[in-house]
Amino acid sequence: MARAGSAESAQQSEWRPMFMPVFDGEGVRQLRLYVQRDAEDGEDGQPPGKRFLVDADFTRLGQFQLDGLVAGKKFDLAVRTRTALPEDMRKNINAIFTRSLDAAGFAGKLRFEAGPKMVTPDPEAMYGHAPGVSA
Repeated sequence: MARAGSAESAQQSEWRPMFMPVFDGEGVRQLRLYVQRDAEDGEDGQPPGKRFLVDADFTRLGQFQLDGLVAGKKFDLAVRTRTALPEDMRKNINAIFTRSLDAAGFAGKLRFEAGPKMVTPDPEAMYGHAPGVSA
């Protein structure tokens, strides 16, 4: 796992996984962070971007993903959930996102996606083989 998360082992389009324990108020849950460097050049002469995916399962919200792309001074973020977030929560997230972009001098877009489709990085691309147990 250490090799899979190291910069030396990562191909340009390969996902690099990191796993972190997070206390959610009720128990310890696993937060999964994946980082991927785009192999393509950015738009308008911008440097290639970095894509990240934060994936977690929460007691009340269920599966929750933050799928972001940062390239130069542009930051686009998709918030994915299985069911639509309440309107007030979407407004609060949007306000935080907008304030953060302004404070950092970035531009970007935020979108909310609700439904069964979630991004799942390919374990074979991360580890060079399909995950499994061998003896």
